[in-house]
Amino acid sequence: MIQTPVIVTFANYLVAKGVRVVIIDCDFQHLIMKCRKADIKKYGEEQLPYEVWSYEPNNKVEMTSLVEKLHNDPEIDVVLIDSPEEDVDISDEAQSFRPHKVSREEPKKEEEKKEESEAQSDG
Repeated sequence: MIQTPVIVTFANYLVAKGVRVVIIDCDFQHLIMKCRKADIKKYGEEQLPYEVWSYEPNNKVEMTSLVEKLHNDPEIDVVLIDSPEEDVDISDEAQSFRPHKVSREEPKKEEEKKEESEAQSDG
């Protein structure tokens, strides 16, 4: 129960810093999604700082598809996952997953290096 408010607070902090955030609510109680729905009723959808998606953690096929979708989405900088505190049977792939930073600047840097090396070879 402690992790849910920490995730929401951290998401708000990241958004204030200009980071594009999505929260995946996989907790069995789906508290973040319930709060989001209440916020939409009260304030509308115009000023939502980040998206909240609700998923069931026991559905391996759905979770695998979700991870692939998130990995390939250039509009998302950070994904925060609110997971259940109880033990959940997850796939071997998910157990061995190690987070890694994906920089959208890398292709630009490599292209710049290529241009520099071409300019040096021309000169």
